[in-house]
Amino acid sequence: MCISQAVGLHGWCSPHALPGLPDFRISGILRSMETVKIGKKGQVTIPRRILDAVGIPAESTVIVEPEADGSIRLRPAAVYPIERYSDERIEEFEQENRLPPALERRVRQALNRDRT
Repeated sequence: MCISQAVGLHGWCSPHALPGLPDFRISGILRSMETVKIGKKGQVTIPRRILDAVGIPAESTVIVEPEADGSIRLRPAAVYPIERYSDERIEEFEQENRLPPALERRVRQALNRDRT
């Protein structure tokens, strides 16, 4: 078992790696394993070359998942834009959703009838 498998990296060991050397493959490219330190607040800085190797751009949002084997998996997260509406646009929606007065009266009568 090479070191990358021992520490739970989700790549695969290089068939050319010498026993005990920290080599692994990401996207078919041989990369050296790097050691990082976990800060007091639990923060980790992932080296740029690792992020570049797996195609994660700077300031990306990622999903962090613990794995059953004790490893941690990072995956790119899909981020969807949220549309914000002005008060005027919200009022337009409210107008479109209003019942005609005659139908509103019938609904209220039916609801009152069911309560008694």
